[in-house]
Amino acid sequence: MNSYLQTLFLLFAFLLCGESGVTGAETTGKFTISGPPVMESLVFAVLADQVPDKVHFIPWHSPSQARALIIGKKVNASIITVSGAATFHNKGVPVSIAGLFETPLWVVSNQTVSGQLPLKGTLLFPFGHKEMPELVFNAVYDKNLPDLAKVHTSGPLETVNRLLLGKANHALLAEPAATMAQEKSGVNGQPLLTKNLNLAQAWEKKFNGTPLYVSALSVFGGQRRRTDDIEELIDLFNRTRIWIGEHPAETIKIAREKFPAIFAQLSELKTNIVAAQLLSSQVDFDAAYFFLERMYEQSPDSIGGKLPEAGLFPGESE
Repeated sequence: MNSYLQTLFLLFAFLLCGESGVTGAETTGKFTISGPPVMESLVFAVLADQVPDKVHFIPWHSPSQARALIIGKKVNASIITVSGAATFHNKGVPVSIAGLFETPLWVVSNQTVSGQLPLKGTLLFPFGHKEMPELVFNAVYDKNLPDLAKVHTSGPLETVNRLLLGKANHALLAEPAATMAQEKSGVNGQPLLTKNLNLAQAWEKKFNGTPLYVSALSVFGGQRRRTDDIEELIDLFNRTRIWIGEHPAETIKIAREKFPAIFAQLSELKTNIVAAQLLSSQVDFDAAYFFLERMYEQSPDSIGGKLPEAGLFPGESE
């Protein structure tokens, strides 16, 4: 999205997301949450099945769809990138980051080139140019990889399929797509794939132990003031992620009914994948601000043009 269209989009978002005249999900007592096809979203899909009076879940499949759900007030909370939350905040949209996910991001590679640094060949990124996680990858490796071509796809399933067809050497994937790519590889003439690099570990190594927080649970409008309910939601999430690990058959059934995009990934796995914990300490929020500083250094537009002022994180007065 060029800067002119981004400005128009965010102006529209500002007009729609003001505190007055609130409609749709904003007026409900439950949290209507959206998320992409990753394990953390599945936890909310399971919560929507187990406590429907408290949680409703709507999947999103591209960053543009996530933005449309938010500005259209179809949801009042969403798993989006920390950068995306900062962009909304900087344009005047009422949003607060409730918690952060320390999710692994894997560079999955053809085994014939895995282990080689610097990376060479073609690397696939789910979603578009200047979307996450490309900027995260650039913050760690970009200056050291002159022989690596970058290609963007429409999402994780397309990325995995292109890897399996031998149309790329590497891809940056979250779970469960990373494990699915590895487990489906090496049959019927397909290349053998392996989880080559853990980007979260590489980030910590480069930045003196600072954890990597790319995605967050962000709450919009008046819902962000429901602090007790948000704390309860975080507790429910962290208990339910453990339940998922202990009840794979029930989880698969819920995924089939409520989240077909992630069911398509999970149904072929031999490994039981557990979602990342949802964290909300001040140390975690400080690490997220550090992340925003690194993104701002590369592309100020990626976080809305400036480092966010008070109000994006809990406990900050607006």
